[in-house]
Amino acid sequence: MRRNPALPWLARRLRTLGLATALVAGSAALATARPRPATAVPPATMAPRRAPAGLVSRGGRPGLPGFEMAMAAGPLTQSSIAPTPTPPPTPTPAPRTEVLTYQVQPGDNLSIIAQRFKLSQDTIVWANPDLESDPDYLQIGQELKIPPTDGVLHTVQPGDTLSGIAARYKVEAASILAYAPNHLSDASALSVGQQIIVPGGVRPAPPRPTPAPASAPAPASTSGGVLMIPAGAPAVPVAAPAQPGRFVWPTHGVITQYYGRWHGAIDIANNQGTPIVAADAGTVTFAGWSGGLGNAIQIDHGDGFATTYAHLYSIAVRVGQRVEKGAQIGLMGTTGHSTGPHLHLIFTYHGGVINPLDYLPQ
Repeated sequence: MRRNPALPWLARRLRTLGLATALVAGSAALATARPRPATAVPPATMAPRRAPAGLVSRGGRPGLPGFEMAMAAGPLTQSSIAPTPTPPPTPTPAPRTEVLTYQVQPGDNLSIIAQRFKLSQDTIVWANPDLESDPDYLQIGQELKIPPTDGVLHTVQPGDTLSGIAARYKVEAASILAYAPNHLSDASALSVGQQIIVPGGVRPAPPRPTPAPASAPAPASTSGGVLMIPAGAPAVPVAAPAQPGRFVWPTHGVITQYYGRWHGAIDIANNQGTPIVAADAGTVTFAGWSGGLGNAIQIDHGDGFATTYAHLYSIAVRVGQRVEKGAQIGLMGTTGHSTGPHLHLIFTYHGGVINPLDYLPQ
């Protein structure tokens, strides 16, 4: 069989063409690999799928970028993520059951102490007889009994019965018996000297004073050189004429205690040395030391009204001196029964205590 002389030549041509094709393909691949500007590609829309069972146990961490795609599971659904544990509720402290002994702190007054223990002022006063006779009788370091609930703290006396105690304080005997801190097993379990709490009890009111007659002297009287002014608001209001805004504020500061049953004045607190001025024109009828009121000044305004300024650091007027409205009469202090610098401001009409806020600018 004769060989075709054209075949070797054809084979060489095919090899040459193959090499050229490979070179062209390689060049194209190199060109394709060169950096080119990035083109934003919109993300593919995928329907959420539940993560396969056991995914997290193999080391997956839901929520980290790329986790779903890396595991080829698609985005996690809300139902596939373990819920965050809810912290247990903060336990409510048990109600206090014992009578506390509290030491009066700087800046305290009856109102502040009552608010601190979430009790009424009546409850604090009734538990501390010294305050009942003079609610302003507070000094730093003084010890007060603080009942655990509003009501009356009663010490059992000879002849006391549960029904008698309940009637006295206007409550049901069952409420005293049921109050656990009293530790009463039955109505006959009372013992003389025992201290019990009458929840919601009300102390009998003292005899109601009669209204001050219009002919009474305007300024409050004195006894032994001390001003004799009722400590709290009278049970029967004084028939004073309405004159709102007649007087000027005698100082500036913060009202820390208002006029009320146990406090026949307003207290205005500020720094010691804050100026005090006369709330209206008048004649000084008292200027000096007045027991629990400390350094005090009283001014008679000539028409039944009088104003008293107590706990002063210093006094700048004398008895008999005529002063004008707004004239400085002293400096704020903390003398007498006081727990911090403030002005104890008292308004009286024909000797009866009235609310200063009814006569000061609003």
